[in-house]
Amino acid sequence: MNISIVGANGAMGSFFARYFASRGHNVLGFDIKRQKGSGQGPVMVASLELAVRQADAVMLATPMTSMGSVGRKALLHMKRGSYLIEISSVKGNLLPTLRRLSRARGVELLSIHPLFGPAQNVSDRMKLLVVMTGKNSRSLAHTFFPNAEIYTTSPALHDRLMSLILSLTHATNAAFVSVVKSNIKPQRLKRMATPFSYLQLILGQAILSQSPELMAEIQAENRYSEEVLRSMISELTRIADLVRDKNTEELTRAFAIQRQDSSSRNAIDSVYRAYRSIVS
Repeated sequence: MNISIVGANGAMGSFFARYFASRGHNVLGFDIKRQKGSGQGPVMVASLELAVRQADAVMLATPMTSMGSVGRKALLHMKRGSYLIEISSVKGNLLPTLRRLSRARGVELLSIHPLFGPAQNVSDRMKLLVVMTGKNSRSLAHTFFPNAEIYTTSPALHDRLMSLILSLTHATNAAFVSVVKSNIKPQRLKRMATPFSYLQLILGQAILSQSPELMAEIQAENRYSEEVLRSMISELTRIADLVRDKNTEELTRAFAIQRQDSSSRNAIDSVYRAYRSIVS
């Protein structure tokens, strides 16, 4: 199959270029930025039209804020019966536009969300969230990603899920690292940290090592981000008020929220295994 990656020089674009090439597909790439790297990526072409007009499938791997406009331009040149794959972390108003234009052009749309970062090895099993834009979305995803672990969601639910999975995770870890750095050098904290605080700091630093531009886009473009972040602020404020009042009874209830869950013991064991694997 001839597959073109638009945004092929980006982190996810280059990952999927390697993935499709490893499965024997012919891969072309286009990117408005000059090619980087060792030359081991896809064959790069000079224009969007050249990249997509003969492709059996086109993947959009551009920044989220430009994916809609790039998708519209790509669809003008895509052949009927081909596939358009988009991987945006926030679907918002993007999907209705791409669905309408894809149908008009006789192109089938596949909307996915890779539940992993570009550092994953292409040989590892993928974990994908497929947004059901049509009755064949799941089977179509299996066609392109036959070994993937696939979950499905509706277009309406996707962004609400991502406000918890991405927006809340990114923001709370950014706040955690910021508070730590304003009080103590992180390296000093690591030397004295408990396993839980050590892993929390490692997690926060790992998250913040990703593209700050991408994380900013995820926050700003998801209409549910503010809602979940204000919920977090409200809960932290409530706990801070309980601390101020030395209300140990209510604080105990606040910290017991997970206590009765049968998975708690397994979670603790997993944390200690992760800690030992890092510090050993």
